[in-house]
Amino acid sequence: MKSVLGIVLVVLSFSGASRAETRPPDASAGSGFVATIPPIADILSSIAGERGRTSWLLPAGASPHTHEPRPSDIRGVENALVFFYVDKLLDGWAASIPAKRKVHILSLVPDSLLLDFPAEGEGDAEKDKVHSREPTPGTHDHSFGTDPHFWTDPIAVRAIVPRLAEKMIEADPEGEETYLANARALEARLDSLHVEIERRIAPVRRRGVVLSHPFLCYFLHRYGIPLAGVIEIIEGNEPTAKDLTRAIRNAPRRNASMILALPQLSRRAADLVAESTGLSVRVIDPLGGVPGKETYEELLLSIADGIAGEGR
Repeated sequence: MKSVLGIVLVVLSFSGASRAETRPPDASAGSGFVATIPPIADILSSIAGERGRTSWLLPAGASPHTHEPRPSDIRGVENALVFFYVDKLLDGWAASIPAKRKVHILSLVPDSLLLDFPAEGEGDAEKDKVHSREPTPGTHDHSFGTDPHFWTDPIAVRAIVPRLAEKMIEADPEGEETYLANARALEARLDSLHVEIERRIAPVRRRGVVLSHPFLCYFLHRYGIPLAGVIEIIEGNEPTAKDLTRAIRNAPRRNASMILALPQLSRRAADLVAESTGLSVRVIDPLGGVPGKETYEELLLSIADGIAGEGR
C-alpha cells in the first residue's frame, strides 16, 4: 500500500506542475526564451514559469540534425532574451543564428555525466568500456565524439538546472527569485521522475537493446540497460552491408531483446535487422512536442513505457 501511494503522489506531482505555454516561436513576442528542440524548451518553461514565454524551433516529426531554420525562426531567435541550442553534433545549424544571448547547453553538462558515441566495430568488452566511461571532471575523452542526447538522462538534466537558471537571471535579473524557486521545484520533480522511471523499467533491466541510431545511450546507461549494438552510427549515412551484418551477428551474442528506432528517421535498416534476428522493432520518440509527450516528464515516461513494453 505504501509503494502504491508513493507512485500516485509521483504521478500527481507531474500532472499538477505549473508551466508556461510552450509552442513554436512568435517573432513578434520580443522577449522570452527560445530552444531548438521541445524537451529543452519544456525544461526552460518549468524554470521560467509565468515570467517568460518559452518556445522551440524544430517542427514535429523533423530531425534536429537536418533541420533548416526558416526566416520566421531567425526573427524569433533575434528577439529572444536567450537562445538555447544543444551542440554542433545535434543542432549545429543553430550555432550561426544571431541572438542577443546564446547558450551551448551541452557545455553546461558536467564531464562526469557525458558519454561518447559508441565506436563502430569494437568487441563486447571494449563496447562496455566505452559506453560506461565516467571520466574525472575536466578529462572527458572526446576521441569518438561526445553524444549530445543528454536530456534522455534526467539526472544529467537535473545537474544543469541551476546553470540554466543562471543564464535566465543574467538576461532578466528582476526575475531572479522566480527562476531560483522554480529551479528548485524542478529539481525535486526530476528526482521523482528518476525514481518512477526506475520502477517502470525494472522488469526489463539488463536486457540488451539494439539502437537504429545512438539516440538513447544516456537513458540506457542511466538505467542499466545494455547497449547490444548500433545499426547507423552517423545519421544520414546509409548502413553498409558490413554494418547490417555486424548488427545481425551481435544482437544474439549480446542478448538483445529488441530494436529501438526513431519516428524522425527511416526504420528500413532496423526492419532488415529485425527480419534476420526475429527481434521486434519499437519506435521511441526522444523529442516529443506532440500530444501525450508535450512535457519533459511525459516524454521520459513514454520512453520508459516503450522499452518496458507498455504504451506505444
